[in-house]
Amino acid sequence: VRLLLDTHALIWAVSEPRRLPAAWHAAITALDATVFVSAATAWEIAIKRALGRVNFPLEKLDATLDEAGFEH
Repeated sequence: VRLLLDTHALIWAVSEPRRLPAAWHAAITALDATVFVSAATAWEIAIKRALGRVNFPLEKLDATLDEAGFEH
């Protein structure tokens, strides 16, 4: 299974997984899942941070994605 996470799904998956619907969590964590994150996600997070809507450590995005096993 190949998945492309949108920005909110990514943020929830790595920082607040309990907010994900059960089916989404199961799909993201499935052993056969390859999870992709768009380069646009960094841009969207930067905008949301500038607006004060999220407090996501953008400077740690690459390490966070690597730790989660997501492709980027």
